[in-house]
Amino acid sequence: MDLLNKGLGILKDQLSGGASSSAPSSKSSSSKASSSNPLDDIKGVGLDALFNADFMKKFTSLGSIGELLKKGDFSANSVDAVSALPVSGLDKIVKQFTSFPCWKDMLASAAKAYAMKKVTATISSKLKK
Repeated sequence: MDLLNKGLGILKDQLSGGASSSAPSSKSSSSKASSSNPLDDIKGVGLDALFNADFMKKFTSLGSIGELLKKGDFSANSVDAVSALPVSGLDKIVKQFTSFPCWKDMLASAAKAYAMKKVTATISSKLKK
């Protein structure tokens, strides 16, 4: 868990443009992570990167996030644009076409998978140096 927290700290530093810091304490990191909005850590990430083909294949019967949004007559090309859509409408299509009970859970899962992928890549590149 400490390695994961350190990796998440490195990722957040890199995304915010700061220098890498020492590992955050697991207490402060986990309490901060549990209370934060999943959108906070993924601002600027493209929808297709966040909801990549592997994620969509694993959790939905559709090929892309665009296809899912079309099912609800929605259109969005960024996380910010999706956050402006009505949650009740997103919940309806998510419940119908995915294995998630609601949009918030789907978004949180995608954000976590995306972060883990980035953390793994960042740690791997740091270990190679």
